[in-house]
Amino acid sequence: MFMAIYPLDGTNLKTLSSEAKNILQNHYWPGNVRELNNLMEKLVVTVNKYVIQKEDILENLVTLENHQQEQIYSLRKARNKWEKEYIIKALIENNWVITKTADVLEIERTHLHRLINHLGVNKIKE
Repeated sequence: MFMAIYPLDGTNLKTLSSEAKNILQNHYWPGNVRELNNLMEKLVVTVNKYVIQKEDILENLVTLENHQQEQIYSLRKARNKWEKEYIIKALIENNWVITKTADVLEIERTHLHRLINHLGVNKIKE
């Protein structure tokens, strides 16, 4: 078990509270050592205290578990989800100007309109 954890440069040695150790020891690790190691690396970087507490572990475990439970669905649905997110990002970066966004994406303006309708993209109010 990790008694002390530290970044690659060896500075800012961190330890785990007894409650944090208990949570780690009792957690089901479907990814085995790799998953535990990834969590420890993340904690070293994100926690700004010398002693990592139970709350720090729980916050990060929730994030990991949510990511692991992400539903697997058809490739078409996954591609559409990615395309929608990417198009929204491009639209935001171009102030929702369709012509400019289409140019950046290197597609025809009419094709971008079809994608927006097909994917159900709605203007996000900033």
